[in-house]
Amino acid sequence: MENTDIFKMEKCYDYFGCEKIECIMFQNKDDHPCWDTSGTLCFFTHLTPIVEINSVDEAKKCNFCLYKNTYYKNNNVKNTQLY
Repeated sequence: MENTDIFKMEKCYDYFGCEKIECIMFQNKDDHPCWDTSGTLCFFTHLTPIVEINSVDEAKKCNFCLYKNTYYKNNNVKNTQLY
């Protein structure tokens, strides 16, 4: 049974107005989120403003992403990976 309570968001590239069409997310036709996809071309400007860019490990940058945190907030899910 499908959960209809899940908040659907536009794709990350639409959310940020990204034009990196060589990114794997442009070819990704399913609803798999970008933060669980290897090979994205996301960059640090998507991080929440309170984060020092130089202090974030490349592997953990998605945990501070505005898109991911908006998704979690709109679905009433705590992003426990931040802690």
